[in-house]
Amino acid sequence: MRKTLKQTQLLDLKMIKRTVTRGKTYQDGMGYYLNGKVVETRYDKAKNELVGIVKGREAYSQIVKFTGDSLSEITSYSCTCPAYENYSGMCKHLVAALVAYSDSSIEKKVEEPVSIKESAKGKIKVGDINVLKSIISRENAQNNKKQVYIKPCIEQGHNRYGGQSTFYTSFTMREEGGREYKMQNIIRFAYTYMNKSSFEFTKKFIYNPLEHTVSEPMQKLIEYIHDKAEHGVNSYQGINAGGEVLNERGFERFLKLLYENKIPFNFQNKSIVLHNIVIEPENLELNVILEKENDNIKLKFNGERKESMKALTQSSSFFLYTNGLTKEEKIWYVGSDKIKKYEFIGYMSEHKGNVNLGACKKEDIAAIVSNINSIVKDFTVSKNLSENIVNETLTAHAYLDKLDDGVSLKLEYIYGGERINPVQVLNTDKIIMRNEDREQEIGQCVESFGFGVEKDIYALTNNENIYDFVSKDLDILREKVDEIYYSDEFKNIKVKPKTNFKASTRMGDNNLLEISFDYGDIDKDEIHNILKAFRQKKKYHRLKDGSFLNLDDENIQEMEDIIGELDISDKRLLDEKIQMPIFRMMYLDSKLKNLDKFVLDKDKQLTKLLKDIKTGKDIKHEVPAVVKDTLREYQTEGYKWLKTLDAYNFGAILADDMGLGKTLQFITFLLSINDKKEHPNLIVTPTSLVYNWQSEFEKFAEGKFKVGIISGNKDDRNNVLENYKDYDILITSYPLIRRDGHLYEDKIFEYVVLDEAQHIKNHSSITAKTIKILNAKKRFALTGTPIENNLLELWSIFDFILPGYLHTYNKFLTNYDKKIMKDDNKDVLKNLNRHISPFILRRLKKDVLKELPDKIETKMITELTGEQKKLYVAELSKAKKEISQEIKNEGFERSKIKILAILTRLRQICCHPAVYVEGYKGGSGKLELLNELVDEVVERGGKALIFSQFTSMLAIIQDELKKKGIEYLYLDGSVKSSERLGLVNRFNNGDIKFFLISLKAGGTGLNLTSADTVIHFDPWWNPAVEEQATDRAHRIGQKNVVQVMKIITRGTIEEKIYEMQQKKKKLIDSVITEGANSITSLTENEIYSLFE
Repeated sequence: MRKTLKQTQLLDLKMIKRTVTRGKTYQDGMGYYLNGKVVETRYDKAKNELVGIVKGREAYSQIVKFTGDSLSEITSYSCTCPAYENYSGMCKHLVAALVAYSDSSIEKKVEEPVSIKESAKGKIKVGDINVLKSIISRENAQNNKKQVYIKPCIEQGHNRYGGQSTFYTSFTMREEGGREYKMQNIIRFAYTYMNKSSFEFTKKFIYNPLEHTVSEPMQKLIEYIHDKAEHGVNSYQGINAGGEVLNERGFERFLKLLYENKIPFNFQNKSIVLHNIVIEPENLELNVILEKENDNIKLKFNGERKESMKALTQSSSFFLYTNGLTKEEKIWYVGSDKIKKYEFIGYMSEHKGNVNLGACKKEDIAAIVSNINSIVKDFTVSKNLSENIVNETLTAHAYLDKLDDGVSLKLEYIYGGERINPVQVLNTDKIIMRNEDREQEIGQCVESFGFGVEKDIYALTNNENIYDFVSKDLDILREKVDEIYYSDEFKNIKVKPKTNFKASTRMGDNNLLEISFDYGDIDKDEIHNILKAFRQKKKYHRLKDGSFLNLDDENIQEMEDIIGELDISDKRLLDEKIQMPIFRMMYLDSKLKNLDKFVLDKDKQLTKLLKDIKTGKDIKHEVPAVVKDTLREYQTEGYKWLKTLDAYNFGAILADDMGLGKTLQFITFLLSINDKKEHPNLIVTPTSLVYNWQSEFEKFAEGKFKVGIISGNKDDRNNVLENYKDYDILITSYPLIRRDGHLYEDKIFEYVVLDEAQHIKNHSSITAKTIKILNAKKRFALTGTPIENNLLELWSIFDFILPGYLHTYNKFLTNYDKKIMKDDNKDVLKNLNRHISPFILRRLKKDVLKELPDKIETKMITELTGEQKKLYVAELSKAKKEISQEIKNEGFERSKIKILAILTRLRQICCHPAVYVEGYKGGSGKLELLNELVDEVVERGGKALIFSQFTSMLAIIQDELKKKGIEYLYLDGSVKSSERLGLVNRFNNGDIKFFLISLKAGGTGLNLTSADTVIHFDPWWNPAVEEQATDRAHRIGQKNVVQVMKIITRGTIEEKIYEMQQKKKKLIDSVITEGANSITSLTENEIYSLFE
């Protein structure tokens, strides 16, 4: 009966029309619905998806997905009909399914829940089966479904060309209680089943997932067919709607599926037809006899064999089995563990069950018996053979002995009363059932240790193999054999336990350290060879007594480290006592104190020395009365630390943060020893600080010292030096001592003190060389930045205070600088810290000056102006080419000065192009930002220090301040030292708000605590130099929070310089303070990275 559309629809039919590209398709689909072609529609609310089945030439499945959780818009659709692939829009079956759901769901409302109470009142219609199923439990509904059975049918095809057989599979289907049908489209059914849709097999039977079910094995079969249709490759020759044509590989895979899931199937070939067969595991029993007739050995089946077995697959995993007596016909699965059994059956069948082996050797007979036993359950040996057979469990013995400098091993395999040496010819009348697998395993194990056969034994002659054998392989052999017997000589070939070394130390004559080494049970004459083997990275050393020493021993490593660090040659290790400078004791103690098996003995004097050095800040040294009330607590500790080191004739570095009063601490120290000195003291300082030191002596020493200034012209300096003994303190500058070095050759000083000691960071400079040859009893260095760029700067300072302590320049470069700077080796860094920590005292302001206001650092980013940017980009391009060509022509090392000049041009343009380009009239982004900062300082009534490396830039800034009518002070290298203090006092005590300072000239020695703002107009390569400049304001006496502003131009070389500054800060922190991060030195690649 033809249907009619209702007036009210669940879906918008116009939406369906829009999705159809042809009007006729919509009309055909509407006709399908009205003519009752729609078998079923089902809406899944959770997926917002409609599934339908529409009857055409056969039943086709549809899926329609909607947007979100509404039915207002279609997102995707599909249909299993052949025409669907040819349509750009929906096919008529999709239209029919959508219209059917839209028209019928208004009445049915399948997705709405119906209560049990309503059903009790009789409100549920008899025909509304879907509502009823929503009330019944899922389990009961499943039990009420009918089973559907699918049966594969396999036909083996014949290949007349002798190639592989082919196997054609088809499928039948039947409903529980119904007849069997041949399936015309198994693939279409598999897709329909996987989509949980209905499928029409015949007009009389339609598969409906709501009414039918399949067993789990059937599900596996359907999933296999679906998977093959979508993804199967190389395992079938073709596939069509009804089945597939399999090659042997695909056939074997299919049989495995049927076997594992116990699925019945039909099978036929040209000679046999099997129905409803299920593949079984094989269970063929064999009865075999081995007998002797005259001198011949025969192997035969015991009884007549009527079975026939034919492999169905190349791997012989599946056999077709027929039994002529019982008429059994089966397909068997043969596991890989039973393949040998069927190879044996094949061999026997070729010989019609009777094999004449002829005259056999005893070992061949034994091999046959033992091997057949493993594959045949019922195996009989005739009496005339069995009397000589020995069938006993193998017992394996090993005998170990010394063979010259090597090891001999004799193996013995024991079967009952029979003993076999595997490397000798066997001489016995017995047929011994040998355990060949175990014998082979033992033999391969012995050979893997490096043993070779010599006559009737195994021999091991290579030292490395012998070491491996006695240290680890012997344990493996113990697991392989039943008993091992050792000769007394072999027992001496052993690996010694870890070494027990001991170092005894005492304070010797002339304040020298004396060390004696005890090597435990190792002869000291062998130490040289042991260390030599260790350096060659060998894993063992064989001692003269034949035993082995394992070189993977932390004590040997420590010994090697110690003699390397203490510069002890292997020859000196034989000495009873080894003498060296006393300062080596600090390293030795730090190195060995945490080791369990390397003992360090110390005499009382050394014990006291170590204790004093470690607690030097706490020792009771009397503070000179004139400064007792002036010193802060941490300054008193610093003074005591200096006193303690001085008591033991050690030099040191006072490396306190800038502004913590290093000058005052050392003046206090000089006051404490002034009455005991025999010679005057010499202080070397930057030119700018010469008179600052004089002022500090006048302020704190209260006339206790007669101070001489070595300054002025040559005659003035000569006059002071000629009468140098008349002074307690002499002060000069680095430039002048470089010039006057020859005048100091005959002078002796009690102490030589370097202020801002980083001035000798370049060990090869004339300044450093001149200072290091000064005649002084003791040497000290003061610097807040013992490292500015690299570790070699620290070495140079140590080479002054404790010559030789950090070894030679080249040795330090190899052992420390390269390993830390380039390889980022944390262990080497830790070792360096162990060396230097007793002789460096460093405190930070944030740790000791809790009352000091904060220092807030801000990175101020500015942009290049338009005209400025054009100049910068052009110069950048030019610079890249120049640097690349320079390095190519001269090499990186010889090009550094030229590279620095090129980079300086770029930095000048960032500041203001007028610094570099004569006649430039445009603007500068930095100067514009500085003007804003200046206005802010003026508005809040603050004071600011403005630093720049370029005096020409400071001149431009001066012009800007003049335009604003702002008064300022100015300091660069041209200002005399004697005038500097006057400028400082004017700024600190007056109303002038701005102090323009050249970074190089005014970065040290100035106390400008009246400033609350520090502006770094341009970044310098070395962050320590900038920090020194900043600390002109952020130091003792500062009452306000100090704002530090660093002006950086975006997208220029300045950003790269800033990044490098951060890396150098890590270097300083990691060496002076343990717990370092990665350290990187400036390389050629980093030069290039400045231009990226």
